Amino acid sequence: MVDWDNVGDRVHNARTVIGSPYCKGDYSVKKGVHYTVLAYTDWADDFVPTVVAWKMKDGTTIPDDFSNLDQSKKNAEMALA
Repeated sequence: MVDWDNVGDRVHNARTVIGSPYCKGDYSVKKGVHYTVLAYTDWADDFVPTVVAWKMKDGTTIPDDFSNLDQSKKNAEMALA
């Protein structure tokens, strides 16, 4: 059985960190530049990236499923650094 509360939290966290066409804000991270999408979640007929690989400047990647908002924000900041 799917834990929809958990999925909803991850969708919210993803939109908070990487943005959404439906959310206003200045999102510095860019798909393809700072992260690669590994999986999407179909949420209310919108495909939201919910698993990404953050691209670090040293060439490494960090997988992130947006289950921890603070860690996801930190990963985004490290990808921008």
